[in-house]
Amino acid sequence: MKQAVAVQGDFKPQEIANTLWAFATLGLQPSKELMAGMMKQAVAVQGDFKPQAIANTLWAFATLGLQPSEVLLAGLTARAVEVKGDFKPQAIPNTLWAVSFLSIHSPDVASHLTHALEPQIAALAALASLDLQQQCQFHQFFVACEVDEAMRAGIPARILALKDTLGPTCRAAFAQLPTQASASQ
Repeated sequence: MKQAVAVQGDFKPQEIANTLWAFATLGLQPSKELMAGMMKQAVAVQGDFKPQAIANTLWAFATLGLQPSEVLLAGLTARAVEVKGDFKPQAIPNTLWAVSFLSIHSPDVASHLTHALEPQIAALAALASLDLQQQCQFHQFFVACEVDEAMRAGIPARILALKDTLGPTCRAAFAQLPTQASASQ
């Protein structure tokens, strides 16, 4: 961790995303010093984030139970809107799951991202080829929409309607997949 702190000012977006993803995947909390430095660097390079790095960064923050700074969250959201057409199918459920957590403190994030990604979300849902993990992430997004009125209010009706078609399958997937509590839980 000391080495990462020493070089974090040189991190590119993919390196930031990879580092956060690794900590989240391993279930380890990065030091406050490392997080502060990576958030500062992420703000500095936020205009260079690609969709997968955006999705992985948001997912990692949510998994670690950490709220990014308002400036970073706003910057990543704005960048996601800019590159919305380049999001790959795997990044969509990761992003939806992440906004379920991040919207607790920033309800507008879910609104901005779901409006921007609405065509990709609908297209992915229409394919009906979601893997088990993606179905679970959709289920958790649907649950967040049910319990968080402020979040639900900003979600496009077409996305909320997906619960009617995907909801039962996604809930069944969630019930069968062994879960691991995130830091936020």
